[in-house]
Amino acid sequence: MHGFFQSLWRMLSGSNLPGIIGGIVILLVGWAVAAWIGRRIAKCMQLCGHEDETCSCGRAGVIIGRVVYYLLLLMVLTWALSVMSMEFAAGPLREFLAVLAGYLPHIAGAVILAVIAWVVAGIARNIVRKILYHWHTGEKLAAHTGKPEHTSAPETAAQVVYYVVYLFFIPAILNALQIRGITEPLGDMFEKILFYLPNLLAAVLVILIAMLVGTFAAGIAAKAASALGFDRFVNKALGREITVNTPAVIVGKLVFLTVMVFAVLMACEALQLTRMAELVMIFAVFGGNLLLSAIVMLIGFRLAEFTAELLREKCSPLAIGILRAVIIFFTVALALSNLDIGGTVVMIGFAMILGTACLAAAIAFGIGGREAAARYLDERTKCQHKAQD
Repeated sequence: MHGFFQSLWRMLSGSNLPGIIGGIVILLVGWAVAAWIGRRIAKCMQLCGHEDETCSCGRAGVIIGRVVYYLLLLMVLTWALSVMSMEFAAGPLREFLAVLAGYLPHIAGAVILAVIAWVVAGIARNIVRKILYHWHTGEKLAAHTGKPEHTSAPETAAQVVYYVVYLFFIPAILNALQIRGITEPLGDMFEKILFYLPNLLAAVLVILIAMLVGTFAAGIAAKAASALGFDRFVNKALGREITVNTPAVIVGKLVFLTVMVFAVLMACEALQLTRMAELVMIFAVFGGNLLLSAIVMLIGFRLAEFTAELLREKCSPLAIGILRAVIIFFTVALALSNLDIGGTVVMIGFAMILGTACLAAAIAFGIGGREAAARYLDERTKCQHKAQD
């Protein structure tokens, strides 16, 4: 019996069974330890994020926990394969871990930079959110636009600031990882962005100041126009009363639009958008001409109505209608000439219509008033003969 156990022990010790059993034990224990460490890291990060896996801290904790879990499991697997004397599988894994260990300082530097970026971006987001909520920006924007969903504007702006700050840390993180193929193009892009950023901030500042100044000037212009009786003047010229968007309110909006046009021109110059500035200038000039033409037509219509009321008891309705049509015709022609619509064609058409009207009047007077003209000429001739005698 004793010899049997000695023979069995020599067979087991000569085989690889103890190594296989030891490798399995190492793998099971290592798997349990790696899983526990990964869960603890994720739990600690979630506690920093108020136990909310949907927040950035909670998501980062889950990802870091899984990365640590798989790295530990890879190390345990390499150790287990070595104990099992499976060098053909353990050798490549050992070389991979050696390369990973040499690359580990770069990964640590990238992780540290990512954490710094996360902290700085979070601080910037909280500052922007508190400032915008303190100024009641969302409520003011919703009241100005009439859209209740704009009350979430502070949160949106804060998130934009968060991602923009984080974006500026990406080149440094990739440089720490020594990923040259990505960092060089990104570095060039961010260099251009940083060079262009002061001009962009200046343009945004100009637009914001113009909005404040334009709103203030629009309110003053609307009140001044209403106090000077501009609403009554326009209502009389149009022959009806305007209750919604009164003429004084429109004057205020035009003042605001004028201020914003000049602000957009200055912003385009700050951003070095020459073509855009030229296009805005063309639209501004055309808008000014259009406004002037509208004022001319308004004055012309009012003048036609005033002339008709003045001559209503002194002339026939036909003569008053002709005079009103002539005044309106001249007004429209002047407005179209100011807009430079048609150019020479409008002037030639206007001259042709005027010449045709004069010719028609001459023919009508010549044919229809022959007898009156003959009597007039006969009386003039007799008066001249008497004067000579």
